Amino acid sequence: MLTNTYITTDADQRLREGLAVVVQGVSDAK
Repeated sequence: MLTNTYITTDADQRLREGLAVVVQGVSDAK
C-alpha cells in the first residue's frame, strides 16, 4: 500500500512537471 502510494505520488509529480513544461512552452510560443 505504502509503495503503491509512493509510486502514484511520483507519477503525479512527473505529470505536474510535464504539464508545467507544456504551459511554459505555450507561453513562450505566444
